[in-house]
Amino acid sequence: MNMNKLIEQCHGAAVAGGWWNDTETGESIERNKGELLCLVHSEISEVLEGLESGAYDDHLTDRRMEEVELADVLIRVFDYAGGFGLRLENNLNYRTEDLSSDPYKLLCEMHAKTSAAMESARKGRSNMEAFNLEMLVSIVIYYASLFDYDLEATIQEKLAYNAKRADHKPENREKDGGKKF
Repeated sequence: MNMNKLIEQCHGAAVAGGWWNDTETGESIERNKGELLCLVHSEISEVLEGLESGAYDDHLTDRRMEEVELADVLIRVFDYAGGFGLRLENNLNYRTEDLSSDPYKLLCEMHAKTSAAMESARKGRSNMEAFNLEMLVSIVIYYASLFDYDLEATIQEKLAYNAKRADHKPENREKDGGKKF
């Protein structure tokens, strides 16, 4: 997995989709790091929902929800890294030999690394912020390997799907039922 290529691609898709611009003026905006990392937490929680339900995804209906939500975690992390100029190293063998094969424990590890990245960002420690995101990516990839999920293909499919979604269009995000928080 070429992380820096995926960072460029995921962040580029978010910029093209208007996520880094004011929906009314079109001007570039400074995104809130805490809010974006909370969205990573929400994707991890959706992985849990998929794990427990065994359901297929509502959007990519030939893939399990769990797999698609793991891809969404990476899409958000890669967009974040691109938006804030974080260079993530291919540190993908991090501690995988020490990680559990229990998906619930791995999900806790993912939440912990996301929280650690958020705390590092809050304190202005970009090197630790990037390190914790690298570790999160490693855990996601390890988790996916336990179930033979093809995250790279799923990321590509989800980016293509998101580019066409009505609720992702800037003009629809502000409406009732849109993506505005």
